Amino acid sequence: MHLSGSRRVVHAEPPMHSPRRHFLLHSLAGAAVFSCGGLTQARDEPLPSPDAAVPPPATPTPSESGAIARAPQTCGRTAANIEGPFFRPGAPLATANTLSLTPSGAAGTRLQLVGCITDPQCQPLPGAMLEIWHADHHGDYDDEAFTYRGRVRVGADGRFDLRTIVPGHYRVGGGHRPAHIHVKVHANGRPSLTTQLYFEGDRFNAGDPFIHRSLIMPITQSGEGLKAAFDIAI
Repeated sequence: MHLSGSRRVVHAEPPMHSPRRHFLLHSLAGAAVFSCGGLTQARDEPLPSPDAAVPPPATPTPSESGAIARAPQTCGRTAANIEGPFFRPGAPLATANTLSLTPSGAAGTRLQLVGCITDPQCQPLPGAMLEIWHADHHGDYDDEAFTYRGRVRVGADGRFDLRTIVPGHYRVGGGHRPAHIHVKVHANGRPSLTTQLYFEGDRFNAGDPFIHRSLIMPITQSGEGLKAAFDIAI
């Protein structure tokens, strides 16, 4: 089942070997409470082999406690990542810092993603523009309308709050891409950032040629869906 006019992404861009960035990890059980600039250092261990003896989960799996060991607080620019072929300019602009992309009755696991847009010194960037687009539950992109596409301008505190679903997997060549959310960030006087955010526990993370470990978001269970937190520094 596909969206009308939607397509599956098939591309052959070379792997990105982007500079490291630092991601934000919060305990997300309960209310989404976080502070701008609370970035922690990304872990250095390699992604697990897809041929590991214990098969990885079929879908992103939240941690039971909602927390892992944290490195000392540091700051750094978020790593860039491929744009992919289905970015469309002119997506609808939200009127508040909460961006809701889920159509009524849509299939898929509900997701809340919160974070801040900051500079490399962890200071909020008021008025920065965040653009989001991703595939639907079946792994298809809407290339005629703006389903699962939107923009939001953050306020003085730099915070954003995205309500959507966990995107589906889709085939690329002989494999599958892990679930991911496409992001563009624009702020006055700074180069724009294009990247992707990935989900901890996705079974296709290990074999993906485009993924960057620092862009993998820890997730936790929240009611009937999942929560994640990620600060974006440009």
